[in-house]
Amino acid sequence: MHLFMSSRMIEAEDICLSACDHRLYYSVGYSLIQAIKSLATFEPEDLEAAIQCCKDSITITQLLRKKDHGLFERVGSLAKGSTSVQSIKNMTLVQRHAELVFAECTLLKAVLGIIYSGDFLAFLKEALNMRNAYAIYRTLAKYVETADQEYHGPGDEDPAIDQDFRSGVRLGNGMISLILSLLPSAVLKIMEVFGFTGDRDWALSTLMKAGGWKARVEEPSMDPAKEGIRRPICDMVLLMHHLVIANYLPVGGVDVPTAANILHYNLDRYPTGIFFLYFAGRLHSTETMLEDAIKSFRLAIQAQREYIQLGHICYWDLGLVSLAQGSWAKGYECFTILDKESNWSKAIYAYAKATTLYEDGIEAAKANQTMSQVPDLMQRIAGKSIPLEKFVARRARKFVAQGNRLTLPGIELAYVLNCLGLSPRFILFEEHLNQVSQVLAELHAVKEPEQYGKNGDEYWDDYCLAHLLRGIILRFISHPEPHVVARPEESPIPIDEADEQALISFNNVLKHGRDISHDHHVVWFAHYELGRLYQSKGDWALAREQYELVMSGKHLEVNTAKKGKGKVSLQNMAVLRSNAGLQMLKEQGH
Repeated sequence: MHLFMSSRMIEAEDICLSACDHRLYYSVGYSLIQAIKSLATFEPEDLEAAIQCCKDSITITQLLRKKDHGLFERVGSLAKGSTSVQSIKNMTLVQRHAELVFAECTLLKAVLGIIYSGDFLAFLKEALNMRNAYAIYRTLAKYVETADQEYHGPGDEDPAIDQDFRSGVRLGNGMISLILSLLPSAVLKIMEVFGFTGDRDWALSTLMKAGGWKARVEEPSMDPAKEGIRRPICDMVLLMHHLVIANYLPVGGVDVPTAANILHYNLDRYPTGIFFLYFAGRLHSTETMLEDAIKSFRLAIQAQREYIQLGHICYWDLGLVSLAQGSWAKGYECFTILDKESNWSKAIYAYAKATTLYEDGIEAAKANQTMSQVPDLMQRIAGKSIPLEKFVARRARKFVAQGNRLTLPGIELAYVLNCLGLSPRFILFEEHLNQVSQVLAELHAVKEPEQYGKNGDEYWDDYCLAHLLRGIILRFISHPEPHVVARPEESPIPIDEADEQALISFNNVLKHGRDISHDHHVVWFAHYELGRLYQSKGDWALAREQYELVMSGKHLEVNTAKKGKGKVSLQNMAVLRSNAGLQMLKEQGH
């Protein structure tokens, strides 16, 4: 684990490989490494190899797990999907660890299987396996809880349960509960019928216990010599929540100062570790200190060359930083590297390349050619197209249909990829707002909307998109997040004026939503962003009203005759964000 966290991947892999065919922890370590490699490459043969490693690990766990749970318990487990606390108490140390590793590898295999097979039947099969693993994790957590309650010696924890076991139970339960807590409440209610529960606060405190962390305390109470083997991974999941997920969804419970403490502690331990150098870049970009973020991502890429694909995560974030800065040429470089070396999403890479070339105003022929290829590069997971790929394919087709033209595609892509909020105030004001204002000035000068563009139906789509982006930029300028280092400290526009202008822009989108021909998603995001603006201003009831409109799933465009069948582009993204907004209101007592 220490070698792996220090970017010495091959040495870590060799240690696991030496006994992975017959030793429990060597086997799960090797499975984890192969899973990380396969998720980094997305190559079918790598996914296949990782799934086989998980199966091999499960075979070892089956040989070591307790055999005789008793007839009644076996029948009961078909309904519950797990063993009981009493049964776990009766297990030996090795049997308990085998139970934990069985849950771990079953969960890992299920995730890899869904990505690899790409069909719905496999998804259903693996979902049942995930449920079984989750039920085991819950029972193991109850066992630990019960043992600690019954213990009356010094300290709060029963020393008979080792930290390796505890850290594994905390990692599994904390991670699953955290993921479930992000789902819309309607989906979570269905999941709860099948025994799944999501509680973010419980999940975060569970993950914090693995390292002995307390909020805003610089040093953890857990002695490194006594910590569990999965402790660094628990810290990574916490950093993922505070520094990555929080950037994509307006989730509560975000504590950037605590994340900074966890990060600096781990950077001291693993100064050459790619994962923690990457999170250092995320911390800087979350604070909108993009120059420092670039340095950290570059250091992370240089930290290890053994698994080149791990560097792709950093190139992706460098690309996002470039979009946030409006540095189109640098963005093109990053997305070109990803396009050549990574298989995550060729469609998104190609669209980002074409968009940055188009915004830079150079090599128009190359931009046009790249854009025309985007729809053919889409892939499917669990038999479904990826929403973000569907979106970029539609934008690419629109680009071609409009005679190789799109309005503000760079800023729109920055918003869709959740990196527009990483822009410092001065870039938002001097670059992005200026660019949007120029486009709106041209649009407002148009006397006959039907004469605008190539096809006669392009004006209101462009008008509404430009006003949506204007409103968002103004909101970011006037209400930066608490963890943002505001540069300049004082808003370049009076806050009341910025709020008023943002409100005008969002209402313009809603007013002309009925006139939109293609980009119906703009109306959905306008409602969500209006909710965020009201929330920032303290108008809780108005914010709730806007979020609930998005959550209702109704057609938000007034003129639905122009709308095609099915969902609009990125509808689920708007719903997820609105659900998170409602959760935040609830947590704030509104």
